Amino acid sequence: MRSAAILALTGGGILARFTTRVLEDLQAQRDEMAGAASAQAPMAEAFDLLAGTSAGALCVAGLLAGRSPEQLSRLLDAHGPKIFPGTGLWRRLRWIVTSKYAPAPLHAALDEVLGGWNPRLGDLDHKVVFPALDETEGRAILFTNANPAHHDVRLRDAALASAAAPSYFPAHRIEALGRRYVDGGLFANAPDLAALTVARRLWPELLLSDIHILSIGTTRNDAGSPYGEDHPGARGLASWMLRPPARMLKLAMSSQVDHAVALLPELRLADFIRLDADLDGAGQRIELDTATPDALRTLTDNGAAAVSSLPRTSARG
Repeated sequence: MRSAAILALTGGGILARFTTRVLEDLQAQRDEMAGAASAQAPMAEAFDLLAGTSAGALCVAGLLAGRSPEQLSRLLDAHGPKIFPGTGLWRRLRWIVTSKYAPAPLHAALDEVLGGWNPRLGDLDHKVVFPALDETEGRAILFTNANPAHHDVRLRDAALASAAAPSYFPAHRIEALGRRYVDGGLFANAPDLAALTVARRLWPELLLSDIHILSIGTTRNDAGSPYGEDHPGARGLASWMLRPPARMLKLAMSSQVDHAVALLPELRLADFIRLDADLDGAGQRIELDTATPDALRTLTDNGAAAVSSLPRTSARG
């Protein structure tokens, strides 16, 4: 093996609608290269390893199941408002004592994505990485078929474990392992570094300069403090968690993405291509559970713009 190509999809709830639009446009370019009138050059086939965190894990599962990016976009448009049905007073009160959202709509969306297909990780043709956090033992874990210990883990379980955002959804229990898991976004919201580590373990003969990474984000919003410069800042639990809601979680996710995206270009990889959008720069703000028609449209438009700014030779991967 002379080189390896990695697809790394960042987590972000409904913000993954940006991801699927980016994938749609890259798929169109790939089909054009192949001379295909329709999707005859599946995106997954362009990569040796696919990594996804949270919503990115659901997208990876869909690509592995043979779903086209356009199908993933339609599924997000249909299921997003059911998974994240809006925030009213009752839901805010519920959030104090239990998860903000019920897990059933999320499970239903993934089941439709998989279409009844639920292989063991060890039976997959592609190498995969799904970051999650073992909530039972309190440690980070990478569900990957590069590790024989995970060969019997089902694809559905690995994706749901990676997507169980704390306080938004309950932890996902994998009965075969006897443990509970929560969102891998707590330590690897951008799974790029995790995927690179697994790739180096799989193919030790490769140099960093032999590895290509296509990294797709889920847009950026300002994660700065809501308090003014003269204010002492957040102190107690309430201020850290409620202004704005779930700030600690979102800050952990965004700062990990910043770290990974800043570090990877320094590693002298063959290629590191990052596609993302800054919504604050356009005066827009969308939370990971803002599944309104306007939000979906904004994410779609920004995804199209991100690909249009990419040199065509780089997007054809």
